[in-house]
Amino acid sequence: MVWRNNSGTLWANGQPVSFGYPGSPDIVGLLPDGRFLGVECKSKTGRQSSKQKTFEAKVKANSGVYILARSVRDLEEVLG
Repeated sequence: MVWRNNSGTLWANGQPVSFGYPGSPDIVGLLPDGRFLGVECKSKTGRQSSKQKTFEAKVKANSGVYILARSVRDLEEVLG
């Protein structure tokens, strides 16, 4: 079970509006065994922000699975 997780900042009426948890991945979900899954989608040259790296570390420290995906192959390598 996975879903798109929107987060970031947009401007409305000249004011910044932040939404979502800072650094959270683009796709979140639950694996069949109940563990948290986070997938951060990046281009071949895209880089994680410091907040994204912090979120990744927290997921891994709590037995979750975090994937920095630059291609479908990256997902297949981890999820099979």
